[in-house]
Amino acid sequence: MKRGLLALALLAIAPTAVAQAPVPTLCAAGEQVIFSCATTRKRIVSLCATGPLSKTAGTLQYRFGNTEREVELAWPVPVAHPTGYFVSGTVTTSGGGGAYIKFTHEGDAYAVYTGTGRGWEKAGLLVTRSGRMIGSQPCDKPVSSEIGPDLFERAGIGRDPRAFEFEIP
Repeated sequence: MKRGLLALALLAIAPTAVAQAPVPTLCAAGEQVIFSCATTRKRIVSLCATGPLSKTAGTLQYRFGNTEREVELAWPVPVAHPTGYFVSGTVTTSGGGGAYIKFTHEGDAYAVYTGTGRGWEKAGLLVTRSGRMIGSQPCDKPVSSEIGPDLFERAGIGRDPRAFEFEIP
């Protein structure tokens, strides 16, 4: 009898799994989500890969759309291997760092980024024109991201020749 009460007491204080909301994405079934989040402005930003992404195989496409899963901008079209379309980089900050994938479309530079530091965590999309920010879409949580040096190396995504900065608190 005492053993049964102890088991009930332990069960009552044992941690339970907290159900996490699924990360919204514009990636199709069967595609790999490289990055995805809903933004604070009710849009979805996604990087979707097909096939095993390597230096010679697979494709990567950026998609931006509304929460009804309607794509407003996709790049490149048609989908293609990331070489020649995307560049990447890392950012070092005090107590942390970040990574990003960037591309240029119709003269504007789009950077999908993630970053962490002491007491802060950021992810989202920045759009610049002639080096000046013209748009920002910070992510709401949850965020799904594989952006980082391992992905850049594996997929053969070249380094960004220009510096990238995102605001940190």
